[in-house]
Amino acid sequence: MAFKYWRRSSNFRHELELLDDIGFLLTVVMWFVVGSVAVYVPVGPHLWRTLLFSLAALTIVRILPAFAAMLGSTFSWRDRLRLGPRGTTSIVFALLACNGLSGEPADFALITMVFTVFGSVVLHGAGVLLAAGLRATHRHPDHLHRFS
Repeated sequence: MAFKYWRRSSNFRHELELLDDIGFLLTVVMWFVVGSVAVYVPVGPHLWRTLLFSLAALTIVRILPAFAAMLGSTFSWRDRLRLGPRGTTSIVFALLACNGLSGEPADFALITMVFTVFGSVVLHGAGVLLAAGLRATHRHPDHLHRFS
């Protein structure tokens, strides 16, 4: 009872607003730094390996464990495919790998993270447009001439 009262108080709400603002600010700074650094990422002689691994990380390597984890669930197959973009987690793990590695393996981890994150942005951006168009045609089939 005391926790519910405290949680609904204006002081608590004010503290959460500050926490949200700080979290948003730190996220924006992180994406600004990643975008700035991505311009200077050296592309090594094994570009095809990096692109192949990034594509696999965005598709098969990500989808198979998610499907395996949801085998006993009641989620539909369509809901199981709804996986969000790769972003902060990939950046954090790539930075941890770069701190623990040196030389070519560290460069490979950094380059792969950049391609994976930016590939995720492009892939999910295109997927959202496609899904929005499909949803619009299924909901309003008589308005198809607006999308053509």
